[in-house]
Amino acid sequence: MPRVCKVTYEIDEEASVGAFVGNIITDARLAAVYEADDLDQLRFHFLRRRVAAFSLDPVTGVLTISGRLDRETLCGPTSSSSSSSSSSSSASASAAAGGSCLLRMDVAVQPMQFFRIVRVLVNVRDINDNAPQSVYLSRELSCLLRSYKLLADNLASLLFCCK
Repeated sequence: MPRVCKVTYEIDEEASVGAFVGNIITDARLAAVYEADDLDQLRFHFLRRRVAAFSLDPVTGVLTISGRLDRETLCGPTSSSSSSSSSSSSASASAAAGGSCLLRMDVAVQPMQFFRIVRVLVNVRDINDNAPQSVYLSRELSCLLRSYKLLADNLASLLFCCK
């Protein structure tokens, strides 16, 4: 059974590409587990091939943002209480009541004699508080309001003429 440790980070949605998220060696306290010479041999990679919006330096273990982080896209509307996380997935996202958006990424530490899994949890804070919007719904509502206004104007004209 592989050794598993956990690190948690918090970042704001829409943080800049290239922004520093964390250092796996430091934050998982790997320096306390391995000798200094062994630390130089460690290599890091995501257990899932592609992890959206994040990059991991395979030599330094530094986690950075590599793409746009939109909390609503990653985890759904702020008021959502549904969860899409899976305990068997190596990269997943879940939304919880109260607006938290937790991304999970499993990082493998290698070579094999030093193997362990670092479970990385990233809480993406909602800074713009925008719920996803439907362009079509907005257009339909606008057309409906115009129709009601036209109907009201015609009704008012009809009533005025009939007096």
